[in-house]
Amino acid sequence: MRISKSTSSQTVLQQQQQELIDVIDCLSDDTNRSCQHCSRACSCSKSIDCNCDCSKSCPHISTGLSSEENTFPIESHVLPLVYALNKMNICQTCWSCEGHNDANGKLNKLPQVWFYTNSMMLIRVLGDCISLLKFKNITHYNWQLVISYTARDSEMNTFSLKPDLNFIAAPELAVLQQDILNIAQHLPEKLEQDCRGYYQDISALLSAQSPQTITTNAIR
Repeated sequence: MRISKSTSSQTVLQQQQQELIDVIDCLSDDTNRSCQHCSRACSCSKSIDCNCDCSKSCPHISTGLSSEENTFPIESHVLPLVYALNKMNICQTCWSCEGHNDANGKLNKLPQVWFYTNSMMLIRVLGDCISLLKFKNITHYNWQLVISYTARDSEMNTFSLKPDLNFIAAPELAVLQQDILNIAQHLPEKLEQDCRGYYQDISALLSAQSPQTITTNAIR
């Protein structure tokens, strides 16, 4: 069966553009603190708004990014990715696991990060970026975005970023954790590039539909 190409209305395309603009604005904001409730004074000016000390090596980062900081600080091997997602300010992380082996050294808990978002354009672009990292051999394993359990009273949708280990006989935890580091390192730049590329593609579609009447949303 042939898969037909879907079409989008001008309204939908403009909504997608706005979602991309919102993501790009977050990625371009270098004033954000990864820990939203951090009130520690910075080194340079003693300001609680400056983020000059904000980094994944901050001694408070594992507790500052956790909603249960005294009981469940963020585990060290998944911390770089949790930090990167929060520093980009594109979604709200809500759960993570660095992955664990059982007593026999066999993987029994997948490394993964769960997060909230209602932006389907963010999910589309994130999915493309994660696939491209594997294509370029930046990650060893395939990783995927999966819709996860969301409470009925939640305003946001929940997704998880986790490895796709179908047909992998004996996945290695150390390699998976290296993948986490590589994703955290390469995702921010690639995500902004792809968002801008998507934006230009949608602008072209809008212009082709009605070049005289369509006004596209502005991008910085």
